[in-house]
Amino acid sequence: MASEIRLILFDFDGTLADSFDIVLQSINELSDGFNYKKIKNNPSLRKKHMKQIIDDLGISMLRFPFYVRKLKELVFEKMHGAFLFKGVSPLIKKLHKNYVVG
Repeated sequence: MASEIRLILFDFDGTLADSFDIVLQSINELSDGFNYKKIKNNPSLRKKHMKQIIDDLGISMLRFPFYVRKLKELVFEKMHGAFLFKGVSPLIKKLHKNYVVG
């Protein structure tokens, strides 16, 4: 009889780690090169969907795919600086006792 594998998968950025500041910093860094507006960090910004933020920047739909590719590359380069949300580390350790966690 095959053994049962109990697996839990998590998305890292925004789920386990607070990547918000890294994404915001990357957006503003790219804004210099693309001549788009910069975004200021304020409490309401975290409630906005990424589509709303992109609309606020004024990115044309023709340049959007190129911009998103560059943004993903830049965020990936900086992701080592993301911090886990409070309580995530002990939770993962606890889950790891009974599950494969990835």
